[in-house]
Amino acid sequence: MIVSIVMSTYNGEKYILEQMESIRLQTISPDEVIICDDCSTDSTPKIIQEYISKHSLTNWCFTINKNNLGWKKNFYNLIDGCKGDLVFLADQDDVWNKRKLELMIPCFNDSKINVLTSKYIEKSKNLNLDYKCNIRKSIRKHNFASTFMWVQYPGCAYCFRKSYFDEMKQWWRDFLPHDAFLYRNAIVDDSLYIINSNLIIHRVHDHNAGNPKSFTQSRDDLNYYFDVLHLLQKRMEEDAAFPENRKNLLSKAELWLLARKEYYISGKTLDFMKLWQFIRFYPHVKSFIKEFFVTKITK
Repeated sequence: MIVSIVMSTYNGEKYILEQMESIRLQTISPDEVIICDDCSTDSTPKIIQEYISKHSLTNWCFTINKNNLGWKKNFYNLIDGCKGDLVFLADQDDVWNKRKLELMIPCFNDSKINVLTSKYIEKSKNLNLDYKCNIRKSIRKHNFASTFMWVQYPGCAYCFRKSYFDEMKQWWRDFLPHDAFLYRNAIVDDSLYIINSNLIIHRVHDHNAGNPKSFTQSRDDLNYYFDVLHLLQKRMEEDAAFPENRKNLLSKAELWLLARKEYYISGKTLDFMKLWQFIRFYPHVKSFIKEFFVTKITK
């Protein structure tokens, strides 16, 4: 299988060198590494070009966008244009365990797997290229459940089949993050799996592109969640293979989103209490309680 790594960069001069080093030192080399800079204003492009030249990385390709596209569109273009059978997503500020490719690639001998995510370690600083991870090669399916709207793993931990992306991209829209798009589609068709090893140190800071939003911010994103849900519903409607109980769960999820919107608009405690009937759509009780503090919005 041809293996591609794709990475979108933007003003990443502080950390990009560590990430490139962790990719170059993998125990199994990828067939291609494609990096596209989204009009950085710092020295990121220079650092990348010098690194590729220094190590004579002939299978690494680096380009710079003529215009800033934003990380969603930039990643989409990278994925769409790569030649790999398997595609690994890389963020500019993480560090990979040197055995990441070695451990994840063989998992795709199982044809049921379309998207595979590893576990990861979150750190704000002091990343170590030689970090020791607890390697447990067990793999499990991430089962479809009422919490399917909550993306539980960041895209930087993903590997997926390019053929699956090509099949699903008819449902992609410009407002969709590439990782959440892959996660939700794979979970609804039972092809999302998890390898039980921490194969990435994921750097957490205020500038992460995919940083979780506060509930005060997320109140303004309900239209996004409605759109995501409707795309999934349309996909299910056009594919007779999806069981009715799965379609029914999506319908109930729409009622949950409507109830959230009602509370976000009214701010009334009574409307908040109505959300209790949808408690199973939250990943944990703490998430449900946070809803109470969402700032009231206008229609």
